[in-house]
Amino acid sequence: MLRLFAVVALLLIGSAAPSYSQQHWLVGSWKGALSGLGNVPYGTERTLTIAASDGTTAKGQWIGPQLTQNVTITISGDSISFATPGSAGATYKMTHKGNALDGTWTGSGSGKSGPISLSKQ
Repeated sequence: MLRLFAVVALLLIGSAAPSYSQQHWLVGSWKGALSGLGNVPYGTERTLTIAASDGTTAKGQWIGPQLTQNVTITISGDSISFATPGSAGATYKMTHKGNALDGTWTGSGSGKSGPISLSKQ
């Protein structure tokens, strides 16, 4: 009887231990630049920071030289997409390859578009 109690106790302790899941590849800081903006005084450098992801969505911050915006990112396999709000906003679609996110951006109000490349920091 004592042996049975010990086995049950060990099983309960093992099931109460926290489980650690692997961190999603998107989590972290990604830095790079937009191309196709033309000559802009505020620069083309951008940073995307992601604190957590459930594998299908993530909340993050899109940081530019003049503005930080909260964004919701949709994840589909190795592809992500998100939009920034406002008349100067844009949509972004990128694919994950190694330590890079490469894709395109399209301005909401400007009609401008071009490539974007971010590297994991």
